[in-house]
Amino acid sequence: MLTRNFFKERFLRCMIIPHPDLLSMSQNRFVKLLTLCIAIVLLFMVYSHVLKRTVSEISLILWLGSLLLFVWVLKEGRWRLPKLSRQILFDCVLLTLISTLFLLPFSLLSSHFHYDEHITAYTSFSLLSADKIDWFGVVPAKEEWVSQFPVFYHFFQKPFLVVYPSVLMVRISTWPYTIGVVIVLYLLTRLVYTRFLGLLSALTFITLGTQLYLGSLGLLFHSSTFFFMLSLYAFTRLYLYRTYPNAVLLALSMAVCYMVYTSSYIIAPFILTFMIFSFVKDRTVSLAALYGKTLIIFFAALSPSLLYAARIDNFFMQRVNQVSLFSGTWRSQQEIFHNIDSFLSVLTAHTSDAWRSLFLPDVGGGGEYWFGHQSFFEPVGFILFLLGIIIVLYQAIRRGSMILFIFPSAIAFTFVFGVVLTIHPPPFHRWSIAYPMIGFSIAQSVSWMFFKIRRRFYPSRNFSNGILATALILFVISNVKHALSMTEKDKILKPQDIIMVSRYIRANVLPQAPIYIAAFPANAFGKELVFRTRNVYPITTTYFDYLPTAAKDNSLLVLHRPDDVSTQKVLARFPRARLIGNLNLKEYALFRLSE
Repeated sequence: MLTRNFFKERFLRCMIIPHPDLLSMSQNRFVKLLTLCIAIVLLFMVYSHVLKRTVSEISLILWLGSLLLFVWVLKEGRWRLPKLSRQILFDCVLLTLISTLFLLPFSLLSSHFHYDEHITAYTSFSLLSADKIDWFGVVPAKEEWVSQFPVFYHFFQKPFLVVYPSVLMVRISTWPYTIGVVIVLYLLTRLVYTRFLGLLSALTFITLGTQLYLGSLGLLFHSSTFFFMLSLYAFTRLYLYRTYPNAVLLALSMAVCYMVYTSSYIIAPFILTFMIFSFVKDRTVSLAALYGKTLIIFFAALSPSLLYAARIDNFFMQRVNQVSLFSGTWRSQQEIFHNIDSFLSVLTAHTSDAWRSLFLPDVGGGGEYWFGHQSFFEPVGFILFLLGIIIVLYQAIRRGSMILFIFPSAIAFTFVFGVVLTIHPPPFHRWSIAYPMIGFSIAQSVSWMFFKIRRRFYPSRNFSNGILATALILFVISNVKHALSMTEKDKILKPQDIIMVSRYIRANVLPQAPIYIAAFPANAFGKELVFRTRNVYPITTTYFDYLPTAAKDNSLLVLHRPDDVSTQKVLARFPRARLIGNLNLKEYALFRLSE
């Protein structure tokens, strides 16, 4: 029989003993708090290694472990990953094949090169073993190059070069980033617009003349563009779907933007600006919480590098301090200003030159990225680009969509900070991070015209499809010609000494014969020669006075900036030396020291 005491007992027991769900929640909070403490401790251990200059593999493991714990602690609910449809997979494979088809021919052009790609590759090729790397430091040494960058890019590039050190492999080693940009651009445009526009954007980006020119070189830039685009894609997904995996992807991709090249350093202020605008617009707690988690993981991932920069060597500002219009050490006399009037005069000139370089030749191209001194766009591309920008802005304003503003904003931000506010002539390569968005803008105008024709004038799908195919073919032909014109004009602008010397060596010098480069130690000639001769010769770069007095059999000497005095010094030191005079060299001279 149920008495009053029975109910009283049950009530008191319920008050004293927590419900199992409440108990598990309490235990879960305790576990997460403990895990958070462990993550912070691991991160501070990494800080200690950075400050004491004792970074090793253990530091890397601690850092990765700390990041995993931060990601787990901040997670709520189930981890939902997006499903990859067969259609998307097919499109990605197709775009990969098309990208390779256009990259390969330009990558095989021997006269199309820049010493930066070989300096970067040599840094990767000579990178220390994993147990000796300072994972949060920078390479190469300051006496070897004008700029230093974190090691992660070089670590992942090295296996390509170890397997087959060659110019082509230097370029292939960057293809994962270049092709990755194509795929992310497709996914981003498909997410915001349609599959059709996604494919069209990817195709116009792949075949853009300036992209063919720059994308076929093995440059560090491509990794920055990839992680910048990945950050924009992750932010768009985070805003649209409000899921934690997208917050993690955004945090990590933003952090990596600061572990590659300077061009992607704009990502944090850019994303923060859109975070603020989106929160002001939506005012939802869940979105603010996701943004907060993103910033926590971002800081945890980047903080060891920030500490290194703050206490040891501020590599983040190094490139900025060289090329900035405000304080760059590489500024010309015409770019230095002392008051507001002179600043406005310089700014006006820079803005005018940057704008004119988009459609006029002999204005843009700098830092030996000459682009043949051609205009950035060929005529058709320039018109399509302007029309595309107008269409995107109109759509964004009409729909009141913040996400649509990402596309033109990325172009404008990078144009101002990468082209206008840096040393001139207008540097097209510093705008490379916006090339995907430029491809999107061109595709937007092509798409708009295509659907206008289909809907209003010719309802026949076959006719409108034919018009689209014809327009794309003409665009591709025009841009391929534009890129080839750039590479051909570069032959005149750039000395071809490295090509002549490497051809002579491969044809006339036996493997393992010593090659000496008489130049300042940071000279890039020897580094490039390693890949042009496939690393079968021991190459030494040093000042002439430090060269060995006795030449080994079949050895060669490459003399930088030869004149009568330096040539006589060579002949006096190596009486058996013979000048190879039929190579038409401009900045170097080649001597056979012994037979």
